[in-house]
Amino acid sequence: MFETGIFWGAVALCAVLGRALSTPGARAGLFAVASALVLWLGLGLPPAILAGLIVVSFWLPFGLRLAHAQKPFRRAFLVFAPVFLAWILGKQAVAAGFEPLSVLGFAGFSFALVKVWTYLKDTVDGRAPAQSPTSPATPAMLAGYLLHFPTYTSGPMHTYAEYAAGLEKPAPLDAEAVVDLTFRALLGFVKLKLLAPLFVPFSLAAVAALPADAPGASPGLPALITGAFAYSLVIFLDFSGYSDVAIALSRAVGFTAPENFQSPYLARNIRDFWQRWHMSFSRALTSYVFVPLTRALQARPALKGKARAVMVLAYLGTFTFCGYWHGPTLGFVIWGVYHAVGLIVFDVVRANVMRRRLKNKQPPPKGARALVGRVAATACTFAFVSLGWIPFAIPLGRLFGAGGGAP
Repeated sequence: MFETGIFWGAVALCAVLGRALSTPGARAGLFAVASALVLWLGLGLPPAILAGLIVVSFWLPFGLRLAHAQKPFRRAFLVFAPVFLAWILGKQAVAAGFEPLSVLGFAGFSFALVKVWTYLKDTVDGRAPAQSPTSPATPAMLAGYLLHFPTYTSGPMHTYAEYAAGLEKPAPLDAEAVVDLTFRALLGFVKLKLLAPLFVPFSLAAVAALPADAPGASPGLPALITGAFAYSLVIFLDFSGYSDVAIALSRAVGFTAPENFQSPYLARNIRDFWQRWHMSFSRALTSYVFVPLTRALQARPALKGKARAVMVLAYLGTFTFCGYWHGPTLGFVIWGVYHAVGLIVFDVVRANVMRRRLKNKQPPPKGARALVGRVAATACTFAFVSLGWIPFAIPLGRLFGAGGGAP
């Protein structure tokens, strides 16, 4: 999409005209139309899909008026259910090669799904200020929110309140901002186009691209491990590079998109990793899946007072969804459960260590011992995350035969 003239023309038009328009509603209409044209002509989304997303933007406020469930979560899910069902059908149709429904597996649907859910949950929970464009939202504003073209395919994920703030008061585009966003976009393109491709030939991405019967398609364990570490660099450079460009161009059109990466491979534990990796998605998982799921589990009589059981179930539920959200195959689900288990083990071990330190009145390590511990923790976290990419990137059928391949 970045390679098309329609994309850059839309950026220039929205950057200039969006700031010239005097009302949030007019800006919303401009962004919605520009985004629809970019996604149609630049990304190749069928007009029927674009029409469907626009219908969703009308359905959300209308559905909330129809839904009368007393519990906010239930009310939000009643409106969310048709979109959620269409998303599942699309993912499964693509996975099964079922042509009649595969059109529902269109690019960007998973990101749109999160936008829909966060909007509904925020609205029914009353987190939107009363005197703000976020309450009530017009279909034009919601269409622009769902279709926002710089972040449409890969994020960062933003809430409706963040998007509406840009409609109400566009971010300034002075000389300093132009320099900053130009540098940010160039940095992103360097990651995307120059650095990431350097590691692709040595990574799991190269293995996944091979035909199933090609030499090296089922590599041995040493090659898998080496490829996993290289893939860590590929996916970080590619994804963070896209985020850099999307954040810069969103700022150009007046919208401040949230940051998405903060040196994730310097994390000292798996919890720290998820606070640094794809941060906008991690925020959505925490606030809109993990926390509601935890509260729902705590309310069940069988789980009253069983904090650890609630924690385990909430992690498994959240990261099973996280894995499936990335892809509808068992490999993606295994990747999600792998991270859930890592987080569960980390929380249990951390609680035990803190309890033992308090009991024995042990101070935390200092000096060289602390430095060695930090380096070792960072290396172990990076290794854990890297090995987790194996079922994420390689079909399980190839992994089952990996032992017989050449190293």
